[in-house]
Amino acid sequence: MKIKKEYIILGVIVIILIGFLIFQNTSNKTHYKLPKINKVEKDDIKKIILTKPDETITLKKENENWRILPGQFPADPAKIDRIVNVVTGFTITDLVSESKNYGLYELDDENKINLKAFSADDRILLEFDIGKKANTYRHTFVKLKDNPNVYHAKEIFQYDVPKTVDEFRDKQVMKFDRSEIYSITLNNNKEELIVNKEMENVDVTDETRPSEIWKSGPGRKVRENEITTMLDTLAGLRCENYIEGKNKADFKNPIYSLIIKGTKDYTISIYKKEDTKYPAISSENDDPFMLSAWKTEKFMKEYEDLFEDEE
Repeated sequence: MKIKKEYIILGVIVIILIGFLIFQNTSNKTHYKLPKINKVEKDDIKKIILTKPDETITLKKENENWRILPGQFPADPAKIDRIVNVVTGFTITDLVSESKNYGLYELDDENKINLKAFSADDRILLEFDIGKKANTYRHTFVKLKDNPNVYHAKEIFQYDVPKTVDEFRDKQVMKFDRSEIYSITLNNNKEELIVNKEMENVDVTDETRPSEIWKSGPGRKVRENEITTMLDTLAGLRCENYIEGKNKADFKNPIYSLIIKGTKDYTISIYKKEDTKYPAISSENDDPFMLSAWKTEKFMKEYEDLFEDEE
């Protein structure tokens, strides 16, 4: 009888503890409802406008390519992908503040970035203000349109939302498949040098095989590593920045130029160095640009450095 009574008491204690835990969990639950965010599909986004205190950046999709308006500059596809992912993956996780103290979160007029994503018929698909990254290092402070509260949004947008037009511009100024190239003409503003790709038979373990070599017009053999470095640099050449307020016609008398022959002719001209950069123009880009010195000097070679030592 005594044992039965102890079991009853123990059962009552267990029930009380369970009830206490349930009460605690219920009392600790948030008493607010997060706003519903309609999912935006990637293919529905045809325009994005970023409004900052000092600048407005408009990005528009034309056919399959994104352009920066009003200059119709090509936009960097990788950077467009990241900002589109911000829109399509936009998720609110927590209510942060109802105090309207926006400066604390850099959501005030002096700091915020307003993002609007539009459909093809100019309907706003999503709009919100971007503040600073949260101290969780996994969220960004945001404010929704027509909603005074500050929320946590999943992910850190600061790395995915460029701040200037120049950051959005596609910096690739030359592109080709290096395997298609068979001739390079170099001009150092004094004389011209032409090097051509040729086939040569070489002996490999008692077997003769054809091999590609590069030779100058007179038949002098060129260092393979120099040509490899030159073509690798030029095949996907990216500039440091574009030169504002000037066009290609403003640039004359290059100090060095190259014509790279493949399925078509690719040209690049280099002009007098300015500090640590060279102004340049390319057949593959409509605008003049700046190249870093270290990158330019990988293909702007002294002629004698290209040749193998003669025996």
